[in-house]
Amino acid sequence: MYTASKTVRPRPGLTKLLGGINNNSIHGWLHRLPAGNGSGRKLLDVGCSSGEKLQTFRKRGFEVFGVDMAADAIKRANDRFGDGFSCGKLEDVHYESDSFDVVRIDNTLEHIQKPKELLQEIRRILRPGGLLLVYVPNGESLTMHLLKGYSINSWIPFHIALYSPKTLRSLLSEAGFAEVRTLSHAPPALLLSSVSQLLGKHKAVDLGIAGQLLSAWMLPATLVLSLLPRGEEVVGFAKKPL
Repeated sequence: MYTASKTVRPRPGLTKLLGGINNNSIHGWLHRLPAGNGSGRKLLDVGCSSGEKLQTFRKRGFEVFGVDMAADAIKRANDRFGDGFSCGKLEDVHYESDSFDVVRIDNTLEHIQKPKELLQEIRRILRPGGLLLVYVPNGESLTMHLLKGYSINSWIPFHIALYSPKTLRSLLSEAGFAEVRTLSHAPPALLLSSVSQLLGKHKAVDLGIAGQLLSAWMLPATLVLSLLPRGEEVVGFAKKPL
């Protein structure tokens, strides 16, 4: 007879395998931009939480910094990286102008009441030609159209504003950025989150191993969906004018 511990033992391995498939697809790759060696380059993450997403950049040579409103998360980030992480709003940190080569803001802009002002502050602290990467839920995603309020992108009242590829482009241009581009993509994890909320009637439920298998099964379909403007997430690319 198998014990309980034996029955769950394969799951971490499967989780790692499925996570690796997703991370090495377009979905994971987009969140690891910019690619390549970061030696001599400074990267700031606005809304960095505990800095876990920055480990891959640190390994590639970037000097990483972050800012977040959560004091406990910033403490963990400084414990992890040494220092360079500040608690508070970006404008309260008072970074010098032209300080960073790259700024990323990952699933944070939708929580901001004055997004244009935040983007203008980011433009100020970027070096001329510096890159901004923005990741936001897609307000015109497939799940928003099909599931309405059950879509993870809705997430009322925490998501103050939702963006489409078009409206994010307009906002970045209005904030003074150049070479603005946007695209949508459909990470399986976001689709599963919406399914989870639908099954739980707004309260997320744990789909367990079934969710992991479903995620792998959906991956080809989500890659196709990423070619359309109905993906679950919008990614914006922009540069500070020279």
